[in-house]
Amino acid sequence: MRDLEWKELSLFYSVESSQKFLNKVYTERGMEEPKRYAFKNSERFIFFIKHAESFYKQASLSPLEIKPILLFYGMSQLLKACLLTTDPSYPSHASVLAHGVTARKRKKQNYSFRDDEVKVQRNGLCIHVMNHLFGIAGLEEERYTMKKLLTAIPELHTVFHFQEKKNWLTKVELKDDLVLVPEHTVIQYNMSDSRFAEYISHHLNWSFVRKSHNHLVFEADPLDTEPWSSPNLAFH
Repeated sequence: MRDLEWKELSLFYSVESSQKFLNKVYTERGMEEPKRYAFKNSERFIFFIKHAESFYKQASLSPLEIKPILLFYGMSQLLKACLLTTDPSYPSHASVLAHGVTARKRKKQNYSFRDDEVKVQRNGLCIHVMNHLFGIAGLEEERYTMKKLLTAIPELHTVFHFQEKKNWLTKVELKDDLVLVPEHTVIQYNMSDSRFAEYISHHLNWSFVRKSHNHLVFEADPLDTEPWSSPNLAFH
């Protein structure tokens, strides 16, 4: 995370500000005793964010080999701060304190990281976050390979294309100043239509217009589309 983003989060480092924020969130969610829980959780809310900042900033200074560990724990602390906005009693019992995701401790012969599996446990931070922050249930005991998880990250498509020589490009059509992106692209990116539109708007400066005939239609700046000589474009 950039320094600017931590500067924005530092607005919560005041107990008074955190109490007001949590009280507002609890009240809007219709929770009982919002003031009491806001008072109870404000310092813990601050601690989680500050702890996350320390992990992320230390990761930026650390060797590549240990960056993932520091970033993982930094992300975990941010998730715990988010959990306090939806579950004011967190942690209500010890079972939600564990990570909630396990990997095979004894690796197979000819071990390959991308073929390694992780399993979602019935209890722990992972399943608690999915339930309380995203409303997702029923993933207990599910197993995922690292390859499947990593290919869900759009920024890594180029890496997998290089390694496996697969075509990760998506054909889009250009009509005047409108760009038509096939709907299946959204599925490939593991995003909702609105999130994909936001993502494309941020990275390509295209404005979302509408959804039509299995396509998401965007309006592109004419100055951006002039160099494109072909009506059929492709992007990762």
